[in-house]
Amino acid sequence: MRITKKDLDSKVELLNYRTGNPTRAYVQEKGKLIAQVGSYVLDGAYGGWGLGRICSEGGGKRTIIGGHRPKKELFDMIDIFMEGIFRGVPLDKR
Repeated sequence: MRITKKDLDSKVELLNYRTGNPTRAYVQEKGKLIAQVGSYVLDGAYGGWGLGRICSEGGGKRTIIGGHRPKKELFDMIDIFMEGIFRGVPLDKR
């Protein structure tokens, strides 16, 4: 199955939703973009993709899954990451 950028965006949105984090990385207030601390975001560079998390109001982020991987590989790794977060949590609480 071919994975697109839209597929990755949807997967990250699901990750944010399921972890109770803002689903949008930035919101506009009074003409300024404000970073939403805790939000997971995609990081694209060198033809590959990684997963980061915003850790400051200024938009600083830390790497969660780095290495700028192909879209399919990152898509699968985000699934594995979510499985690790929710392992042992009843399905109705996920």
